[in-house]
Amino acid sequence: MKFGVASFVCLLLLTSAYQNTLTQAAGEELGSPPPDATGPMIVVGWGGISNSVGQELFSDPFVAAGNQVQWLGAPGQQVAALQAQRAAGKTAWDVLNALTGSQSEMLSQQGLLWKLPPDVKARLAKQMPDGVTDYGVAYATVSDVIACNAKAVAACPTTPKDFFAVDRFPGQRSLYVGDPLIAMAMALQADDVPSDKVFPMDIERAFRKLQEIRPHIRVFWQSGDQSEQIFRSGEVSMAVLWNGRARNLAMHPTDRMRVNVSWQGAVYEPSFLAVAAGAPHAKAGFAYLEWIVNHPDAMARYAGRTSYGFPNGELYNLLPADIAQWLPEYPPHFAGQVRLDHSWYLQHKNEIDLRWKEFTSAR
Repeated sequence: MKFGVASFVCLLLLTSAYQNTLTQAAGEELGSPPPDATGPMIVVGWGGISNSVGQELFSDPFVAAGNQVQWLGAPGQQVAALQAQRAAGKTAWDVLNALTGSQSEMLSQQGLLWKLPPDVKARLAKQMPDGVTDYGVAYATVSDVIACNAKAVAACPTTPKDFFAVDRFPGQRSLYVGDPLIAMAMALQADDVPSDKVFPMDIERAFRKLQEIRPHIRVFWQSGDQSEQIFRSGEVSMAVLWNGRARNLAMHPTDRMRVNVSWQGAVYEPSFLAVAAGAPHAKAGFAYLEWIVNHPDAMARYAGRTSYGFPNGELYNLLPADIAQWLPEYPPHFAGQVRLDHSWYLQHKNEIDLRWKEFTSAR
């Protein structure tokens, strides 16, 4: 595609206008939110079971306590839509439900999330000291684990090094297409980098190691449903999966499938609840975050339904061991997990995303 001079000038003007909007938003977050507008607070999530369970366990009781809430589903569109709203000069959303770590980091750097008021942050941190940032609180945390169909192979890998050892552990593999950091973290651990030394990443080393298994990757899964289906169909025998999806497969064996799961080398992925800068109901949004954190019983029910967790130690007094052991923060397997550095990733995003696109599209 070619651009003329006029088009290029227009692009510069639009970019400048957008950056000005971000600067205004960044300044706005430093102040105190204005009084809430009339009407319901809008919570925007991924849709599906994530929205339905979150609404049932968290926002319905919040509504019963006298608040107004409306849920919207915007799977994969939260960032682009919020950027568009701010560029247009009017934010319509209030609470972003379960932003990924990279989404949260990027939006906070762009000034599109409201910084937690100091008193709110202090109260959140008192309940979940390891789950609070300047811009949000951890919610529905995930770990990426190694899953293997023991009925399809002679032996299952239990470590990243095993997963990359195609001679000792032959079989078709799968990785998640949506986040290169997960695959890169696995690759570096397979190349003898300790889990606590993965960041800052050696990008060249990670992709060099990934090339070793590229001929054995049958499919790059794109959704949780697909990650389960490729096991049931026999398309792959091993993969790196979200812990909740891995648990679902492990709990439902078939004549052709018995899935073993290993947490060795797992990658920890906390998602976050955050309030949009310029949100019309920011104060209600902060109150909603506190409501969730102050109800570990609801968190425990959420974890039991989804296998996704919260960095709240009280959960393990409320859950039976057969559920607790599947949560990302379960103490026996939590300490050794890789913690993703999204600030570092954003500094190298263009290079990594280009390398990842080339890697996943190669034949």
